[in-house]
Amino acid sequence: MKPEEIDDALTLLAPIISHELRNPMAVIKNSSYFIKTKLGNLGFEDEKVLRHLGIIEVELVNANNCLEEIMLYTRMPEANPASHGLNGIVEAARLGIELPDGVLIECNLAKEDPKVEVDAELAARCVMHVIRNAVQAASGDENADISVTTSADGLVRVVDTTEGGFPEKAVERLFEPFNTTKPKGIGMGLAYAKKALGRMGASIARKPGDETVFEIQFKKA
Repeated sequence: MKPEEIDDALTLLAPIISHELRNPMAVIKNSSYFIKTKLGNLGFEDEKVLRHLGIIEVELVNANNCLEEIMLYTRMPEANPASHGLNGIVEAARLGIELPDGVLIECNLAKEDPKVEVDAELAARCVMHVIRNAVQAASGDENADISVTTSADGLVRVVDTTEGGFPEKAVERLFEPFNTTKPKGIGMGLAYAKKALGRMGASIARKPGDETVFEIQFKKA
C-alpha cells in the first residue's frame, strides 16, 4: 500500500479498534485491581501470584500506549507554527524519555538558542520519538553512545553508535507506520515525526554510515 492509502485506512479503522479494545482492557484492569485488593485484605502474600498480577498491569499499560500512538498519528492536529527556541524544544523532548540504566545522552546545544518556526508541542514530540528510537537501540549495547546536537541553522542531529546500526532491510519503509525491527513497539514513532514535521515545513532524514544518524531540519524564524 502507498503511504497515503495506509493513512486513510488508519484514519478509518483507528477509532473503531481503539473503542473495541479499550473497553475489554478497562474490564481486565478493574478485575485485576479487585483481585489484588481482595488478596491484600485476606492477607494473601503469594509472590508468584502477585508478580503475575503485576505483569497484567504492565502489559495493559503497554497495550494502551500502542493504541495511544495510533490515535495520536491519525488525529494529529494542524500545526500552529510560531517562533520558539530550538534548545527548549530539545530539552522538553528529552524530559519525556525515561532512560534505562547505563544509557546516557550527551546534549550539545547551540550557545545562542536558534529560533525556529514550529508548533512547539508537535516539534518536541517529533524530537522525542527520534531520541527514543536511539535510546531503545542503545539499551542493548553497553558500548553505544547517544548524542543530540542543535545548530544555528535550525538543525537537530541525533546520533547513536549502536553496533550494527539501523537494519538495512527496514530503510526503504523507514518512515511508514508499523515499520519496526524491535521486539516491542509498533513502529509509529518515525512515521509520526515525518508526518508532523511536514505540517510545519520541516523535514527529517537518515544519513547513511556506520552510525545511526537522523537529522531534523526546522525552518528558521
